[in-house]
Amino acid sequence: MSNLLFPVVKSLPLFCLLWGANGAAQGVGWPSLSQLLAQPDGGSECAREDPDGPQIIGLEGTLTNREVYDRAQRMAGALLSLGIVKGQAIGIQMANTPEFIITYYGIALMGGVLLTMHMPYRAPEMAPLLNHGRAVAVVCEPATEKYNAPDTMRELKRVVPTLEHVIVGP
Repeated sequence: MSNLLFPVVKSLPLFCLLWGANGAAQGVGWPSLSQLLAQPDGGSECAREDPDGPQIIGLEGTLTNREVYDRAQRMAGALLSLGIVKGQAIGIQMANTPEFIITYYGIALMGGVLLTMHMPYRAPEMAPLLNHGRAVAVVCEPATEKYNAPDTMRELKRVVPTLEHVIVGP
């Protein structure tokens, strides 16, 4: 799934359109950092309580609580299989898609520290962030015509001594 207009996580929208009494859109609301950090279970509670309930709703369909949790567990297992351990930082440069949410939950499940990087950032802006956070891995999207994120991340390995793994998402 990709190119979501309004990705929504159960009880925690990444962003939502706010509607007025007259039915007109009034703005966009964003969760606070404390709201995001209050969801560290990787979706396990929702998967237990309502496995077939919607977790992510987007233009290309809906993923259930169980589907999201299962994918997050696979992501956590993949990170652990690379030798990444609890407390290590993992950079992520992805758009607001289901893959971002699943990656976020996967990192939370394995105990990693999420280091998000704004999509317009390129190597000069990301290098200090990755160095400061001592990132051992980075997750990015596949190369596009406009931006080759995997090559950029591999180049960053030369200037970020702790960076060992470049993981390219779907």
